Formats: sequence, C-alpha cells, structure tokens
Amino acid sequence: MAGGIERRLASSSTVEEGIAHFLMYLEKERNYARYTLEAYRCDLQQFARFLYPRSDNTRLALVAVQREQVRDFLEELERRNLKLSTVARKLAAVRSFFRYLCRERVLPGSPASGVGGPKVGRRLPSYLKLEQVEEAIGLPPLDTFVG
Repeated sequence: MAGGIERRLASSSTVEEGIAHFLMYLEKERNYARYTLEAYRCDLQQFARFLYPRSDNTRLALVAVQREQVRDFLEELERRNLKLSTVARKLAAVRSFFRYLCRERVLPGSPASGVGGPKVGRRLPSYLKLEQVEEAIGLPPLDTFVG
C-alpha cells in the first residue's frame, strides 16, 4: 500500500496507524471526496492529540482506548464552546473510525458505542408569506388555457 501503510492492523497498532488505514479505506474503497477526507483526518487527529497526554504510553495502542476517553473528548469539545453540530460531526468521525476497526476485526468492540452525542436542533422549514399564498390561490386553474 502507498504512504507507508504496509502492515496489517492489529489491536496493538497505534491510533495513528489505525487512522491512516481508515483514511486509506475511505479514499480507495469508499471513494470519499477530498474535503470529506480532510475533515475526517482533522477530526481524528484532534482525537489522537487529545488521547496522548492522558496516556502513559507514547505509542497508544488501539485496544487501549476506553469509552471514558471518548466521553472526555466530547466534554472537552463542549467546554471549548464549539457548536453542537461541530461536536456531533467529530463524534460521528470517531464512531465511524471505531466501527471500521470492529468490522476489520481489529477490535472486539467500539469504545465509542453507547456514547451519547449532543442533541443538534433542526432548523424550521421555510414557508410562504401570506402574499405568496394569496397570489397562488388567485391563479387560474391549471387545466385552462390561461392557467
């Protein structure tokens, strides 16, 4: 494989190795767009940078990542007053990453499963103004020549 990713992932592989494999998978097999890949890369590298100061090992193994660390990551993002949609996107990237690792049988379970994300409100749909409704009602029927 290109980019120095020759060896197969194992649970003892580092988080960085896992991220590199995951991004390669998204690019080569899922054909994700360049900007989407960059967003995943950024979000997952931020997660990795969050993990390392909280670990005794400078080469943190994938299997060592715990659910509490994922929760702590979300709490840190919320403390920094990021938009809820941004926090939700970062959690989605982390969840996808660990789902991939489980699907590839690198990990037996995902440390991101069961971690609740922020509730992102939905925007209200746009609506017609009263004048527009009245104008539409006043139009001639469509089955006539004028309509």
